[in-house]
Amino acid sequence: RGRSFVGRIGNGSVTVGSLDGGADVEIPAVAVVHVTFHEPNLELATQLGAELGESIGSIHVVGEARTQRFLTDAIREGHEAGRSA
Repeated sequence: RGRSFVGRIGNGSVTVGSLDGGADVEIPAVAVVHVTFHEPNLELATQLGAELGESIGSIHVVGEARTQRFLTDAIREGHEAGRSA
């Protein structure tokens, strides 16, 4: 979902809010792929791991969250991580 933010990741669901306003939406999910803009940032993965631990399964850091790279590399890594879930 574009122009959105992750409000909460739960057991089997994710709550998504819109950057344009409106109510949050809870969506069933077995995997969450979070896409951010161009700056490597491991903070979210670190916080999720510390707060949720093993209750959410594994955390895969891909694309530009890991290091700056081309969009096609990030798409491939996200696809591979999603398929492994």
